[in-house]
Amino acid sequence: MSNLKKNILKFVMSVSIPLMLYLIIDLWPGVYEFKVDGITVGYIDNKTLARDSYKEYISEIKSKFKLSDIKNSDLEFNKIIGSNINLSSSEDIKNNIKNSLNIDVNAKAFILNDKVVGYVSDIEEGKKILKELPDLYIKSGKIDKKNIIYIRVNTNSQYKDEIVKLNKISSKESIKNNIIKLNSSEETQVAKVEICLKDKVVEASEPTINVMQTSTLYLGESIKQEGLKGEDEVVKKEIFINGKLKQSNVLEKKSIVVAKPIVILKGTKNPIAASVPFLNKPTRGGFITSPYGERHGAIHHGMDIGEAYGAPITAALDGVVKYTGYNDIYGNMLILDHGNGIETVYGHASEILAKKGACVKEGELIGKVGSTGNSTGPHLHFELRTNGMAINPKQYIK
Repeated sequence: MSNLKKNILKFVMSVSIPLMLYLIIDLWPGVYEFKVDGITVGYIDNKTLARDSYKEYISEIKSKFKLSDIKNSDLEFNKIIGSNINLSSSEDIKNNIKNSLNIDVNAKAFILNDKVVGYVSDIEEGKKILKELPDLYIKSGKIDKKNIIYIRVNTNSQYKDEIVKLNKISSKESIKNNIIKLNSSEETQVAKVEICLKDKVVEASEPTINVMQTSTLYLGESIKQEGLKGEDEVVKKEIFINGKLKQSNVLEKKSIVVAKPIVILKGTKNPIAASVPFLNKPTRGGFITSPYGERHGAIHHGMDIGEAYGAPITAALDGVVKYTGYNDIYGNMLILDHGNGIETVYGHASEILAKKGACVKEGELIGKVGSTGNSTGPHLHFELRTNGMAINPKQYIK
């Protein structure tokens, strides 16, 4: 082979091989970095589609903001090899193109209750935003549109002509989300979206409680027969303001499953003759410092329970407050009537918390430990009386 042919072959090879490699790389499916005027606006896999989208967006801007012309931008596509970059969404690319275009447009500041919530191209766009705003609350509240009676959007809307950079123009969705965010607090609220609806729901109904007396149980004993919840079909008129329930009125209520009542059987049989314990300890802690019985040549009619000053005193049994007052011996005292001639007495309290005539439950707070009256230190004097006579309470405390 002559030197001329060899040189021609070398030249052809030096040109064709790089060209083939370029074509292979360029035509091989892959991801491109899409740039506008040197600024990356996204990652795409179809250059033709990207160019068309760019042209459509520029046409949209020209029409929307009545622009006569926009300077041509330099579109650049760089092939990315061996990368796992995710493709950009069309919305992201559109926003990035908008940010890359350093142009001024005639827009309107969209003002609600004296706060700028965004910039729009014209008044009609602002009206559409307010019209569509309730849909976001309907969607987030999972409201069935068939139940809606009315929708009201209350706000003071204004529009102010301004020349702003294109990238300050927000999408309708972005402005709506901004309004929702501002409305989440009453201090920053810019619009009141009121949605009134008529809703039908099934609600649980709590069982009633029936208390019945029985002579088969001793005083202080009780048996509880559990009930069952029922179900009611309830028709309500509800008003939501900015997604929060502000008013709810029951229009109709129909029982579909009747609740079974709770029955509490309470004993009435006198436990004293049978020496059956029926009283709760009237303090949470403490210890007996002086028992019932003879003391210093006299009878001590109750037992003293040493406790910290201010410690709680609780009712030893359900009863009615028969007396509260001050006595030189008992100090601040309280008497509970439990029926069947049975009473309990609580003395030397620092404070009485129950009022005469009040019904109190076993374990309910009725006073606080003190050292009033004839007392040498903080303690509770506790008595048990039957038909006016004091008896030893110790054996009747559970």
